[in-house]
Parts: sequence; C-alpha cells; structure tokens
Amino acid sequence: MRDVTDLLEGARDAYRRRGWTSARKGFRGAREGAALSAEDLSAQADCAWWLGDLDEALPAQQDAYRLLPRRGAAAVGRAHGA
Repeated sequence: MRDVTDLLEGARDAYRRRGWTSARKGFRGAREGAALSAEDLSAQADCAWWLGDLDEALPAQQDAYRLLPRRGAAAVGRAHGA
C-alpha cells in the first residue's frame, strides 16, 4: 500500500505544479493498485485534458462525478482550489 501512497503523493505534487505528464503517470499507477478518491480522479481527468487525451479525461471525470452524487462538480473544483 505504501507504493500507492507514494504514487499519489507524487502525482498530487506534480498536479499542483501543473506537471501534467508526471501527474497523470502517478495517478494511473496508483489507480492500478487502489481505488482513487473523486478528487484524485478529477485531477487525473484534468491532466489527460491538458495533454489532449479526451479518451482518458472524460471517463475519469465521469468516475469522479459518480463518487460525488450529493456534492456534485462544485466540490471537486473546490478540492483543487478552483
């Protein structure tokens, strides 16, 4: 589990720095080992979006929304400082 935690910490840090490629790689790796939170899925979607990969961005964002049926999209945006 520590590997997943390390991957997520690195992905989140890269995301904050707008290191889209590194962040996406970290989120993808973490997702292989564990379920991601809505906020992390949304961040993965953002990375894919900025890298022009809509085939990854849209399903990841949909997965994030499914985890937030009551809080909705605004909560995801607030979690990322939007």
